[in-house]
Amino acid sequence: MFPLSGTFSDLIDEVTLYLQGHSVNEDQFTSLAEDFSTSALSFRVTSADAVSRGLCEIGDELVIVSSVNDDTATCEPWGRGHRGSTAVDHVAGERVNYKPVWPRSIVGRAINDIISGVYPKLFGIGSVDITPQSISQQYELPSTAERVLAVETKWSGITDWQKIHSWEMTFGHTGTGVNVTLPAIGPTGSLRLWYAHRPNRLATPEQLFTECGLPESTRDVIVLGACAKLVPWLDIGRLPVQSAESDLAAQSRAQGTALAGARDIRSLYMARLLEEQQALEAKYPPRTHRIR
Repeated sequence: MFPLSGTFSDLIDEVTLYLQGHSVNEDQFTSLAEDFSTSALSFRVTSADAVSRGLCEIGDELVIVSSVNDDTATCEPWGRGHRGSTAVDHVAGERVNYKPVWPRSIVGRAINDIISGVYPKLFGIGSVDITPQSISQQYELPSTAERVLAVETKWSGITDWQKIHSWEMTFGHTGTGVNVTLPAIGPTGSLRLWYAHRPNRLATPEQLFTECGLPESTRDVIVLGACAKLVPWLDIGRLPVQSAESDLAAQSRAQGTALAGARDIRSLYMARLLEEQQALEAKYPPRTHRIR
């Protein structure tokens, strides 16, 4: 069971698990026998039988192995950080996958594409606490703010937040370029502004899913979207090639089956996307306010 508010790495693991059919098509793997630095071109593994020439994955990095001698694999000079992945330092014990069907770096990019693509149906939610000014009623918002969702005030000595129902949002060239003008509030303890922003792409494995700004409940929407985006590419690998062995292997997996499965997954994705969109609209209903 994956945690609802897990990390980017957990999210990649979850999508990969579903794509592999719950371990029906498990990759061949071993582990690093010692550290493997960013500048190195050879690495040792604990099981030499699990690695050969070709594509290997260490952590989230893809490498091209040119030769294997006993338990030592050597990469091509251009073989680190292959296919858009990033060459990084690795430590002993990290998993090494041989010819991964679903490389983590590619799955991660698909996840980020879906996170970006759900906007504006789904949006990130941010908040900022502001100390009210006695003279000016104009306050600066973060530059990422796309619209104001709600404004709340809390009077000194009172614990409950009260909503303000009128404001004007302006885009200009001062400060962050995003400002909100509120009516005269009078003496109060604090202001809190909730705003919508484009979801943030996740950059490191340790980042929490919630750092993208989307509600935790949208996690499965992103998982379904990434699966629907990736599954159709399985059919590309079944296209006829100039190899009798490859053509024979492809005959057992008819073209179009992956695309049909992707349609079903996409239907689930669109249904959940609509549910989450309606939930956000119910919590933050669209209101008429001046924007200039």
